[in-house]
Amino acid sequence: MRKINRRDFLKATAVLSAASALTACGGSASSSTAASSAAASSTAASAEAADTFEEDVLNWKPDQKTITIRVANAAGGQADLVQRLVAKQIQSVTGTTAVVQNITGSSGFLMATDLNSYDPSPCELMLGTEALFAIAPLFNADINISLDDYVALYGSDGTTAPSALAVPATLGVNTWEEFLEYAKSNRIIVASNTPGGLTHLQATALMGAAGIEFTSVTDSGGNKNVLACLNGDANCVMVNTSVLHDYVDSGKMIPLLQYNPTEFTGWDLAPIPSVKDAGYDIALEGCSILCCRKGADPVGVEAMSRIIVDYLNSEQGIQDMAEINSTSKVLDADSAYNRLKNEVATMKRLYETYYKK
Repeated sequence: MRKINRRDFLKATAVLSAASALTACGGSASSSTAASSAAASSTAASAEAADTFEEDVLNWKPDQKTITIRVANAAGGQADLVQRLVAKQIQSVTGTTAVVQNITGSSGFLMATDLNSYDPSPCELMLGTEALFAIAPLFNADINISLDDYVALYGSDGTTAPSALAVPATLGVNTWEEFLEYAKSNRIIVASNTPGGLTHLQATALMGAAGIEFTSVTDSGGNKNVLACLNGDANCVMVNTSVLHDYVDSGKMIPLLQYNPTEFTGWDLAPIPSVKDAGYDIALEGCSILCCRKGADPVGVEAMSRIIVDYLNSEQGIQDMAEINSTSKVLDADSAYNRLKNEVATMKRLYETYYKK
């Protein structure tokens, strides 16, 4: 069965529309016939091109001995584990060795620098995030990187595990409103990741929007930041809900607000209100994309995209993701790219409004 991609379909439709418009505007019989003939020829050519592209995608084979997926997170983390599943599937389908390479530091810029040392290729990939495309260049003027220079293969929806502000149960605070009262007469110390990290920016924006003065205790690990709260080094923490879950489930921590634009119900515990519900225009949806450099072979990009998305949406893929406790939703390449672009713009606004003072 012939598959025509969206671009070819729109192109063919545009040609037919032009021919119809010419006839409607009083074009002669001969000109109308010529336009119709041209439209038919163009449609046939587009269909033929789509057939060729489809065949090329189905027959595509990697032109390298190794496919590399770069991740800016340490081995064993959620992002790393998901990409190891992806690499395993790519290797199974293509017969080519696929590996995950962990390159941490500078919010992913070291990872991107490594990728950029290779020619554009669907075999040379990295997991791009808001931290890389927004936070890294905001906190370091020497970092020059743009989402426009990369092509997405697929994306992950970050709303399944947003960042949340939580307090230790021993603080005696159970809601955001109670926290606001607490902050009026107590020094607020927020645990988050280091300056230039996502949760540090989010903590700064939330406290700034609420008009709360605070100091920071920072560490690169989410669990370490929660422990800073439990040990008394901080009285609240901004951390991913995937890290927070077990502490809340055990009754040690209480979540107050989270960064999704709507109430978070994506776990088996009580819902968490949104920062938007509290009246703050700082919500983020969250997104990451597996991408390659712009200029990579479009046939290979499409082939790799299909391998990954088909697997992650399959029964086996869903089961494999559940086994590593991942609830991330799969986004197609265009949706993921557009969402990440919006997130980058929002983060720049938060930085300019609450951080850059």
